[in-house]
Amino acid sequence: MQLHWNYDYRTSSDMQTVSQFIDKLGGTIAVANGLELAPTTVSSWKTSNSIPKWREDALRSFAAAKGFPYPDSFAAPDQADAA
Repeated sequence: MQLHWNYDYRTSSDMQTVSQFIDKLGGTIAVANGLELAPTTVSSWKTSNSIPKWREDALRSFAAAKGFPYPDSFAAPDQADAA
């Protein structure tokens, strides 16, 4: 028996890693190209599981254009409290 999972992460409130989020956006190269960054920059976010605060607005816009909300869990504490 083969199981098929149709889970849409766009509607999930579950926490996800930076790596999972970047992969949903098309992967390291797609995000790097979309933000006009070197792939090594985006790869470092995946490795460290963090996104620099000063890159969040650009990534948030990129994600929105692809139909994905920016995870609240990625926001810096002062931003999450203000939301």
